[in-house]
Amino acid sequence: MKKQIKDIQSRLHELGALQQKTNAADQKIQESAALRLEWVNAELLRFRGRALTDKKSEQQYRELILERGRLQQIVSLTETNKNIK
Repeated sequence: MKKQIKDIQSRLHELGALQQKTNAADQKIQESAALRLEWVNAELLRFRGRALTDKKSEQQYRELILERGRLQQIVSLTETNKNIK
């Protein structure tokens, strides 16, 4: 019985350590996504006028719009996860 209790305590300790690593990874992901989102938004402003007249700029603008959407999802998901914990 004592061995079972020690095993359970050991596993709980391992789970706690994994949760801390997960939290740290989530934080890093959120920070990186937020920084990239700032850059993407700045690039969108830079390309806005040219995207109407230049095909290459239009394609880059579209790609940035898609990336912004993905980054916004990542930031939102990590915020949601943070609020759940």
